[in-house]
Amino acid sequence: MTILLYLLTLVAPWAGAQISSNGSENPEALLNQARVYADGGELDRSISAYERLLEIVTSPPRGRIDPATAARWKGLEPLARLNLGILTAARGLDFFQADDLDQAIAAFRTSLQWNGYSRDIHNNLAQALYIQASRLKEQGRSAAELASLYGEILAEAAKVRALDPGNANLLLLMGYTHRNLGDEARASELFAENAGARFEVRDIRMAIGATDTLVSGMLKNLKLAQGDPVRLRITLVALDGAAVGTADIRVRAPVVDQGASFEAIIETTKNVAGWRYEIVQ
Repeated sequence: MTILLYLLTLVAPWAGAQISSNGSENPEALLNQARVYADGGELDRSISAYERLLEIVTSPPRGRIDPATAARWKGLEPLARLNLGILTAARGLDFFQADDLDQAIAAFRTSLQWNGYSRDIHNNLAQALYIQASRLKEQGRSAAELASLYGEILAEAAKVRALDPGNANLLLLMGYTHRNLGDEARASELFAENAGARFEVRDIRMAIGATDTLVSGMLKNLKLAQGDPVRLRITLVALDGAAVGTADIRVRAPVVDQGASFEAIIETTKNVAGWRYEIVQ
């Protein structure tokens, strides 16, 4: 089966930011530092800057800080948490590409501690776990020995499916995992559902702005008649899982085995942590 890893882009870019030589205790300077490090590919230094920022804004203030400044600094906390999730996931992707699955999985797990509402990170973790389980099986590990790992794969896959119900690849991952657990009946149900899928939704991406987010993706037609309508209700969520914007997108099915792209600009009320969608009939 095909493995697809995804990663969000950093939110709230700080164009032209320069590293301050005396900004180690100033959260706004640390935010600029973190962005510059990230842009330069220095993920560890960027993560350290965000972690220091969070330490400052979540601790009692030191010295005299006026209330307006304290409130402004506190407002940086969600942004720092979001970008820590993204950067830690990026580090996980680096480990994955270096074929270090243990470190990749650990990084994806840490990333989800910062942002538990990212479909992409849940998906990356599920697929990395699946590869790890497959390799351990090839090495002779029994299903009993791998049962807890299979259980984690299914738990992560269920989270992805709740956010991304049109993901055909996910049905295969779940089906093979149930088969490896010896549950052929459930595996057969999932394979049949995959075979009967009329379309699949792919490549959903977000371009996050200050007050709106551009969401784009592609619908691949598997069995629909050309021109049949498909309506997707896309919801953007914040770090606490609350909806911060929604839009319905209507897509006309292209010819079978072809894809139709879609996009929508969704107004948002808070920082965006992730997305989910429903298939509205």
